[in-house]
Amino acid sequence: MGFMKKIATGVSLVVAFSIVAGQVNYSDNVNAKAKPKLNNSKKVIVEGKSFVLKASGVKKVKWSVANKKIAKLKNIKKKSVKVVAAKKGTTKVVAKYSVGKKTKKMQCRVVVKAKRISAVTASPIADSPSTTSPSGNNQVTATATVIPTKEPSPTPVPTAIPTPSVVSETGSWEYIPCDNDSLLKEYGEIFGNVGTCLTYDVLGKRELQDADTMKHVRDNYNSFTLENEMKPSYILADPSKDFRNPEFNRLISCEEAKEQGYIIPEGYEESDVPALNLDTIDKIMQVAKDNGIRMRGHVLIWHSQTPINFFKEGYNKDGAFVSSDVMDQRVIYYVTNVMKHICESPNRDVIYSWDIVNEYFHQHSDGTDENWSKIYDIGYNASLSTRPTYAKLSFKIAHDILKEYGMRDEVTLFYNDYNTSQVADKIVAMVNYFNEADDINPEGEKICNGVGMQCHLGLKWPTVGEQLDTAKKFLDAGFEIQITELDIVNDNESSDALYCEYWFQFMKGLVEMRMSGSPITGVTFWGLSDSVSWRWGQSALLYGKSINDPKKALYAAYAAAQLRWNLK
Repeated sequence: MGFMKKIATGVSLVVAFSIVAGQVNYSDNVNAKAKPKLNNSKKVIVEGKSFVLKASGVKKVKWSVANKKIAKLKNIKKKSVKVVAAKKGTTKVVAKYSVGKKTKKMQCRVVVKAKRISAVTASPIADSPSTTSPSGNNQVTATATVIPTKEPSPTPVPTAIPTPSVVSETGSWEYIPCDNDSLLKEYGEIFGNVGTCLTYDVLGKRELQDADTMKHVRDNYNSFTLENEMKPSYILADPSKDFRNPEFNRLISCEEAKEQGYIIPEGYEESDVPALNLDTIDKIMQVAKDNGIRMRGHVLIWHSQTPINFFKEGYNKDGAFVSSDVMDQRVIYYVTNVMKHICESPNRDVIYSWDIVNEYFHQHSDGTDENWSKIYDIGYNASLSTRPTYAKLSFKIAHDILKEYGMRDEVTLFYNDYNTSQVADKIVAMVNYFNEADDINPEGEKICNGVGMQCHLGLKWPTVGEQLDTAKKFLDAGFEIQITELDIVNDNESSDALYCEYWFQFMKGLVEMRMSGSPITGVTFWGLSDSVSWRWGQSALLYGKSINDPKKALYAAYAAAQLRWNLK
């Protein structure tokens, strides 16, 4: 049945949306609580660059700038203005608006940095020391699961003299420990976002609540991803149960849900909805704010770590799978209310990107991943469709809610996956499908910004060259990239040199791409140390027994970053 035929039976596409004359419209419910605000309260920008400042929750504003020598206002409109950075310094852009007879104001602090000229050019990317085929035992089969400006930064250039002996004359690396260095110092000015994955309270891991751990995090990272606590297995499931075998949380009536502030989709015909557990996320966002660190949202839609009840009639785990029409409404309900909750948080600015859909191309017909596939008839394994409507619907909902709250320009939306070298062409086709005009996305808006490459790698497979070629394919397609879950297994523990060389060559390739201007906007290392890695016992990270146990591979990573000083 065609998608528009499904709509005709009563399914609305997004968040209390209605289809009128082919357009997707919001219900007033989404707007009701929107307060006057700017999409930026602070912006760091380079001379000659510009950004658009937008006001929401008001009919019109009067724009002004405190120091016209530092920033100039262009394209002045009722609710938006283009701010052009003119000269190094700090100023404020003020937006005045009326509430009855009173005049109120909002302001954005603008920090303009001096423009620098880079003399860096990219050098050829070396391949991995190993050429083992994908049949090698490193192949990933399942995933475990500062405040830089959102404005894309200019081609990065160094601002100080590095330690010159870290990189040898041959282009390889030398082991020279440097106690005062950090991943953030080395990679922050290259990629902007340098992250790790953390836990608030899961199976005894409380990294976000430990003062010593958080000091290390602040020193080395300006971003983090929750390893598990934003996944459907936490938000939809009983938080007192083991997340690895989630049991569904309580149902509440639609009437009770509305009283509690939930949005019920216009086409939702069931009598109950699942209550959502969002209290822990609120606490975590406050921790992020208190520590001056931002977050990647991970993840909304995934076939794994989602209670089976979510896909069954009456939300009963023993029931039959629901129809695609019913599932559309459940997707709308879930994505809408999670995104709405985040957008209305006083700490909403800590989240700068989202993995909307996770690992779509790794759904298997083994009885464990058959939920979305059975409902939407999208196939399995290699036969998976590149045009999944529920995935596109999820992106459209998230995109439109962010727009409604004036946040879309500040938050990037990604499709996230592992073993991307095997499915790169399919990912390109699917992301292009998300962004093309159709019944779900009538205006053909860019609802998916790009690809999160997890990068669970190893010496045996994939090669460095294969992985970097995959990144180039996404970049050539016009996508933004973030490296979202990086770890590298040491398949041959007796060869520490090979392991360090793999780290050096992979990070070197990313640095070269970024230095040539490619939009690689973040690198997240998937864990603080081997002792807490989901790939336990495989020596996959840059720290060993603890955060006080740096491995030689860490210095190989430092050396790759310092190539930004002398790339030729």
